[in-house]
This record gives sequence, C-alpha cells and structure tokens, in this order.
Amino acid sequence: MKLSHRAGPFFGWTRPAVVALAALTVVGLGAVAAVRRGRRFVAAPLAAGLLVMLLTPAAWAVSETTNRSLKATLPQAGPRGGAAGATFGSDASGAGLPGDAPEPPAAGLAKFLAAHNTGQRWDLAATNAMSAADLIATYKLSVMALGGFLGSDPAATGSSVASMVEKGEVRYFLTGAGFGRGGGFRRFGGGTATLIMQAVQAVCTPVGTTAADSTAPLPSTFAGQIYDCAGKGPALAARAP
Repeated sequence: MKLSHRAGPFFGWTRPAVVALAALTVVGLGAVAAVRRGRRFVAAPLAAGLLVMLLTPAAWAVSETTNRSLKATLPQAGPRGGAAGATFGSDASGAGLPGDAPEPPAAGLAKFLAAHNTGQRWDLAATNAMSAADLIATYKLSVMALGGFLGSDPAATGSSVASMVEKGEVRYFLTGAGFGRGGGFRRFGGGTATLIMQAVQAVCTPVGTTAADSTAPLPSTFAGQIYDCAGKGPALAARAP
C-alpha cells in the first residue's frame, strides 16, 4: 500500500479498492470467528485477503504487457523512473517524447539502416543485446549482438565476423550504444566483442550524419558510432585475434 501511494496517480484506483477489500477481509474473518461452525465460510474473506495482496501488482503487470510503448531493454511493472525509464533513443526521464517532438534517434537509425540495406542478412552488428533490443523489438531490425547480453560472451569471433562482412551478410556496426561517446563497448563489453569493435574502428569507415546519397540521414546521436565495413572483410580478417 505504501509503495502504491508513492506511485502517485499511477493506477490510483487500486488504493481505495485495496482498502475496501482489506476491511471486508477483517470483517469477514471476524464474523467467521464469531459464528459457530463458521469455518466453512472462511474461503470468502481469505479470497478477499488474497485480492488485497495481488490487485495492485497485477494491475501494474497488465499495464506493462498492454502498453504499446513497451520498453524492450528494461521492461518493468509500475511507474517508470531511473534506468528503466531511459530507453534507446528516448528522453532520459522515461516519460516518452511528446507528439510534436523530433522522432527518437533510434527511429532515424532504423530508417537509415533500412534505406541502406542492399541485401545484407543483418541490418546492424552491435556489441551487446542491450544495444540491440529496442532496435529489434520496436523497429523490426535484424541486429547481431557480437558479445551476447552484456557484450562479454564470445558469441562471435573476429574471423567469423570478417567472413560475414566478406560475404556481404553484414555491413554496418554500432560501436557505441547510442547514448553518446561514453557508452557502447567502453561501458559494456570485454573480450572478443571489444576486440572486434576495435578492429572495426581501425579499418572501417565512420558514417557521417548525412549519407553520401542523401537518403535517410544518420541521426547526430550516432555520429562516430556507426561504421561501414563494406569491402573490409580481408582487412578485418588480418586483424582477427
């Protein structure tokens, strides 16, 4: 109840409902205790007591599963705030962008990748699944997480990535996390994924905020973080650990 009160107006209707059910539970249990042979009626007040405990968390959980703006990276039941409120390409408050605000950077990145996919199996390769989740769930992109969830798993090798680049299966790499130059594999990563991204930065071409053909420009948020590795398979292979 205290936690629900701290949530303010978020599903505020559950608080009076919980109070009423709690009162009903107490009265019901008292009546059962006062009536001889009343044990057979104990199920009703106990059911009300169970609703007292489950109503608010159930309502919060349903709110998340039915929310069209579900946060794929950090879903949570209840009002948003802190890390779970900030999503890939949204405002840091977690309140969401107003309707007249510019589109989220991730939406611009999705348009850029869709416009420049010339048959690649993967629209993008990222260091970790945290960077890829929103792009996959919200924008339906095919994103390869080179280092698993946090970027530290050896899910890919330098040689396998170089081979995919040479075969034309992947072209673009996100060396950061879309939150500025302090993010990406410097915060999450380690091991093979970090080495792959270091090789990408060494031999591939950073993409500017405007594509050469002026189609679907890259959002400035990703400047210096997206690299084009087309034709760089042999160079990446030479740097494979």
